[in-house]
Amino acid sequence: MTVIPNEDLLAAQHMLVEKEMALPFAVLIQAWFDLTSDAPPGILHREFYHSGGALRAGPPIPQFEDLMAWFAAETNLNEQAEIAKEIDRSVYEEVLSVFICAPQALYAVNRHVNFVGHAATFELAETEVDEEHWSRRNGEERGTTVAPPVATSISLEEARQIISAAEQKAQELGQPMNIAVVDNGRNLKTFTRMEEAWLGSIDIAIDKAFTAVSFQMPTQDLAGMAQPEQPLFGINTTNDGRIVIFDGGIPLTRDGEVAGAIGVSGGTIDQDQSVAEAGVEAFS
Repeated sequence: MTVIPNEDLLAAQHMLVEKEMALPFAVLIQAWFDLTSDAPPGILHREFYHSGGALRAGPPIPQFEDLMAWFAAETNLNEQAEIAKEIDRSVYEEVLSVFICAPQALYAVNRHVNFVGHAATFELAETEVDEEHWSRRNGEERGTTVAPPVATSISLEEARQIISAAEQKAQELGQPMNIAVVDNGRNLKTFTRMEEAWLGSIDIAIDKAFTAVSFQMPTQDLAGMAQPEQPLFGINTTNDGRIVIFDGGIPLTRDGEVAGAIGVSGGTIDQDQSVAEAGVEAFS
């Protein structure tokens, strides 16, 4: 690993952007701060992997160049979305750098790169590449590979079952609730507002689910890390103010992968959490 001292960082960044940096590395770690985590692949990936990208390092990838040309020429938004998925798969297969686009998780990492981060602070702990990584194939031609399956998002039927279980728990507590379920893309799957549930809690419930998927953790876990002098202080001001840092939002996992999330609001934080947990239990 080569560590660039702070006093040399600006010059090194110029070398990277101007494509003058030598390539003695297998993994490049470049400072990047963007908490949106949903930049279109056609924009974000281009900067790192396209021959014209400002932060590209390493040799151009013909397959990626072709995909970007296809993406740029397409005018149909639905077709662009499909090409964007292919771009994501390409990056996963042949990525030339590891980067964190939001502190909750790696936005993109080659499947032959093993990344370990500190759970509490998200700082880099260990990174290694296996024998199949491009940097260890001794210049062998990149073969055609198939991307591993993506975690299946929650279905509408499952979302309705979760809502039903959560609503039953809210009735037991005698507290009307707003209950939202989103898929693993943070899109609202289904929502219910019980009779007399607070109108002001509608958006909070939805945003709790949004937050739980965005950071792949319960919203209650964000509270401590978002306090002054803690690593995520101010996180609740990002994403257009949609990040919620108190109880009631929980990811829904399938085979160890996030398939969606539930968000509940309308009672005390303990009641919100209890109702959300009832929904998670129905999914388990």
